[in-house]
Amino acid sequence: MTEFLAVYGTIRQGDGNDVFVDGCPFVGMFWIPYFKMGSFGAFPVAIPSNDPNDQILTEIYKIHSLEPTDRLEGYPRFYNRKLVPFDGNRKA
Repeated sequence: MTEFLAVYGTIRQGDGNDVFVDGCPFVGMFWIPYFKMGSFGAFPVAIPSNDPNDQILTEIYKIHSLEPTDRLEGYPRFYNRKLVPFDGNRKA
């Protein structure tokens, strides 16, 4: 099954964990609304917001499995993955 993955931190192209999307089809840069950026010190976090003006710029990739990135990120114990609607209309 093909899924879409929005990345905003170290998995982006040129960052330290971009190997996790290496070879995955790049869809584009998109704004994901209702989130704001935060920090846990060494890495960024996406914080849900009720404000539609809060948004995070992400890279979207088509992937076959979330398992490798889930292991990297410590899902479900360390972070909570969130499914968000993606209609392709908020291209950066």
